[in-house]
Order: sequence, then structure tokens, then C-alpha cells
Amino acid sequence: MEEHHPEISEDRLFFFEQEEVIIEGFNDSDLILDIGGGGEGIIGKLKGRQAIAIDSSKRELEEAAPGPLKIVM
Repeated sequence: MEEHHPEISEDRLFFFEQEEVIIEGFNDSDLILDIGGGGEGIIGKLKGRQAIAIDSSKRELEEAAPGPLKIVM
């Protein structure tokens, strides 16, 4: 089932330059709550089963890399 969104007028669109975030030495030993953890699932890729990925989209979580506990909320 595909999700469809109503068309958005161009005067309501904003574009931003792509940003790169480098996370070095991410050594936390506790569980990590990744809100919006679907899609690319970067935290889940980096921390595997140490991450708990929460997303409102089941599809996004299904497409994310395996490893973290995934919760649709």
C-alpha cells in the first residue's frame, strides 16, 4: 500500500543545503533510542542491537537495516 500526500504549493517549499554529520567515538554502552529511526537507519547500522528504532512508518522501519529493535509508534 503506497502512501500519497496532497500536492504542496511551491510557495510552501523550503530547500536546504545537504549537511554531513560525523559521529566519532560513539561509545555509549546503554540502549539508544533512535526517534525517526526508519529510512536510512544510521544509528541502527552503527549500534545494531544497542539501538531501539521508533518511527511512525512501518514501511520505513521495514526498509531500515537489520539490527535494532524496531517499534512503530
